[in-house]
Amino acid sequence: MGEKIALVPFCLLLILSHPSVLGAVTGFQRNRLSAYLQEKAITADSAIWWVPDNFETIQEAINSPLVGLGDTIRVRQGIYNEHVVVNKTVSLIGEDCLTTFIDGNGNGTIVNITVNNVYFSGFTVINGDYGICVFGSTDSAVVGNNANNNQYDGISLKYSSHCTITRNNANNNYGFGVIVDYFSSNCTISENNATRNWIGISVEKESHNCTMDENNVENNDYHGLQVYLSQNCTIVGNNAKNNLYYGIHVYFSNNSIISKNTADSNAEGINLEESKHCNVDENLAQNNYYGICFLCSDNGTAVGNTASKNMVGVYLYCSNNTIFYHNNFANNTNQVEIIESYNSAWNNSYPSGGNYWSNYTGVDQFSGPSQDEPGSDGIGDTSHAIDVNNADNYPLMKPWTNIAITNVFPCKTIVGEGYSFPINVKMENQGNFTENFNVTVHANTTSVTSQTVTLTSRNSTTIIFTWNTSGFAKDNYTIWAYATPVPGETDTADNTLTNGIVTVAFVGDVNADGIVDIEDIYSMALVYGTTPGEPGYKPNLDINYDGIIDIEDIYTAALHYGEKDP
Repeated sequence: MGEKIALVPFCLLLILSHPSVLGAVTGFQRNRLSAYLQEKAITADSAIWWVPDNFETIQEAINSPLVGLGDTIRVRQGIYNEHVVVNKTVSLIGEDCLTTFIDGNGNGTIVNITVNNVYFSGFTVINGDYGICVFGSTDSAVVGNNANNNQYDGISLKYSSHCTITRNNANNNYGFGVIVDYFSSNCTISENNATRNWIGISVEKESHNCTMDENNVENNDYHGLQVYLSQNCTIVGNNAKNNLYYGIHVYFSNNSIISKNTADSNAEGINLEESKHCNVDENLAQNNYYGICFLCSDNGTAVGNTASKNMVGVYLYCSNNTIFYHNNFANNTNQVEIIESYNSAWNNSYPSGGNYWSNYTGVDQFSGPSQDEPGSDGIGDTSHAIDVNNADNYPLMKPWTNIAITNVFPCKTIVGEGYSFPINVKMENQGNFTENFNVTVHANTTSVTSQTVTLTSRNSTTIIFTWNTSGFAKDNYTIWAYATPVPGETDTADNTLTNGIVTVAFVGDVNADGIVDIEDIYSMALVYGTTPGEPGYKPNLDINYDGIIDIEDIYTAALHYGEKDP
């Protein structure tokens, strides 16, 4: 039989035996609590089943009528020679992805997920035609697996929406490492590693509004990362290195955002082809033949990029009305090559300025829109000629400098008075120099903590700030972070980022409804024993935030049972 949390005796023993609760709860009320818990336990309990303890094979566990919707099937380490069809809403979790194998013996789809809300994690899936396939599913997650050495694709999504593929390795597949296609919209592909495939990661064939975030695609035989025939997609924070042809390729995909990526040592770093109204911002393209390419892609914008040590920094072919400013063109053999492309703009007017050119030979002795006023302003006094039809009229004297806060993530949204918890802040140095700056985290208008940060050029880091809520009244607090501008920084809008509201509440009031009651304790008991990354774990229920919802948390809530606002 599956393991079930004994909610009723556990909660009753804890709640009804504590002196602070006994004094406040009458016998009649205790009977009501008991009945309430029994009713909840009957309707909300779920089970954990083990393979091979309870069932010999993974498929037998899925097919069993004993395994209900929402149950968890855990699989112990070993080699399972089977093809698995997940046609029931369950969580399927391997004991360790390095030692828990599903082997397809050289044929077929090894794992086929065909229903909604499936969580699949902790396996190495090898030796099939296809490794892991999510087909016609909504809100499913493929997390922390290895999908290697398959004849075609490692991980694929088809006809699916709002699914997540994160923290997987998809290597040595003869087709795609990860592919999202055939109308699979609003999916997120993040923090995956795809190497030595034909194409590392691809979103294609009308798969709109997808996000490809912080993936690593290296040494693939064709492209590193691709978007094809899919609109409104976001490609952010990826590393594309040593891919044979394109690092990042956006093809027939309008309104794409390509931001904060690194494209290093590919034939072509970032290539937009037949893709209109795209934003190419704050990327690093270096050591490629072509750094950034616009091919038949009109109305694009390129801001804050660095193209360095390429044969051609930027290549424009039949691409009109493109805007370039605040980019660094450094030590490319040819900074820019333009063919049959018209109406490009190479600056953002005065005083914002244009781009930095390592081969610019002008001086900065004057200022003003016409560069005829006394005093320097960081902009060259004469224009920088690109070709006979194009010039940067406000060339920058130094590489573009910019510090940005890119994410603020409070690890809890409800915290008990006097308790501490972490707030993760991600920041980037988008310029070309190592910078020192101060980052401060605020709750409403109050500074709660700060640190001095040293960050090298074109790198990012996430720093954990701790907010000790002692002395803060019970209330809702807006969380935001601020990075002090560095010398020469003119774009300070992204130095501030607000994200999230945290409620300081009574200790134990984990749902912040103004009272510590049975609802709070029941919600913790329901997910008792869970840790981060497991289904059901919620940071707000981990009162002391020690990484597990356990007896310490429930006991703490019991100590404050019945506390409420007047």
